[in-house]
Amino acid sequence: MAINPQDLMRRVAGNNKNALERLEEKVDDALAQTFDGRRAIISRNREFSQLPQYLREQFLEQYRAQGWNVKEQFDQRDGDYLEFSFSQGDLSGGYFRR
Repeated sequence: MAINPQDLMRRVAGNNKNALERLEEKVDDALAQTFDGRRAIISRNREFSQLPQYLREQFLEQYRAQGWNVKEQFDQRDGDYLEFSFSQGDLSGGYFRR
């Protein structure tokens, strides 16, 4: 029997579950280290780039649902990165590294 698109997406997501969990841990650690109260810049690593596009979007949507504005930036000179900013304004009132 032919596989339908939804089953295929579930299968691919299942195959990438460990990679997604490791990536989430890396992103959370990077946010904790680089967030300055306004934004955090995180390099797009190979692990992230190897995920299918729809899984990358689902992954980033989890952070958007938590209140982050997430932009993928593509820069040939300096390398691609993700920019996370907080939608509720500036939190840099002395609590974060500058």
